[in-house]
Amino acid sequence: MNRYWQCGAKQRWGIPLVLFFLSFALRLATWHQDPTISRDGVRYCERTQKIVQISSAAYYRENPLTWQPPFFVGCASACARLGIPVKFSGVLLNLIFGAGSVIVLYFALHRLFPESQLAWYAAICAAFAPALLRLSCEYQREMSYFFFVVLFLYFCIRFVQGSDYWCIGSAAATALGYLCRFEAVILPLCFLAAVIGKLCRRQQRDPDGWRNVKNWQMAWIAIFLFAITVGVALVVGTVAFQLPWTFWQRQFSRWQCRFLNWF
Repeated sequence: MNRYWQCGAKQRWGIPLVLFFLSFALRLATWHQDPTISRDGVRYCERTQKIVQISSAAYYRENPLTWQPPFFVGCASACARLGIPVKFSGVLLNLIFGAGSVIVLYFALHRLFPESQLAWYAAICAAFAPALLRLSCEYQREMSYFFFVVLFLYFCIRFVQGSDYWCIGSAAATALGYLCRFEAVILPLCFLAAVIGKLCRRQQRDPDGWRNVKNWQMAWIAIFLFAITVGVALVVGTVAFQLPWTFWQRQFSRWQCRFLNWF
């Protein structure tokens, strides 16, 4: 495995491609054995069908109290408009996201353990994991959310170990994850932990790291870029999925209620 990472860039893509096609084939075979759509999946399928028949903007005008995130059904409806059957469009997305998450997990673990074969073994386990196989065959949003969470962790690792501008990738993954599931609201706190980890990493190399003004400037700039990128990505998502302002008002009300319920 160590010899593998010493070869050229073109050869290094061999293992990720094998993992992707292996994971995709396993998930496709699992779905072929049991193509039944679950009860929750039926609701997503019906919503996708409705958006295909009218439009995303018209759907949200007719259903002003809709709170479900738009990413999954929006992408599924886009696939359906390309001629893919509605019943398979959402499953196809999850098959791709499921296989892609295995590759992202492989790269993330290899960044953490470059001299170990742990990344390879963990990716193989993720490819064969029954829970992930089942989620990849469902007509639901969980697999797309899982993909962006793993992608967020990968960018955070790159941010801690390398350039400060990897925070932009973390922010984009956060916004896309939020458009999949609202639980992604916790990811900014994870990014703050990554910023602290980067400061600790610089402290190990420089005894005066905590008193170095440049390190604190890096932290504040990274947080600022993260916040700006999340905001821009959410605006782009609002335009792309044709979300009305009432949709975000409802999200604010939901989070306000949840916050009050904590006390």
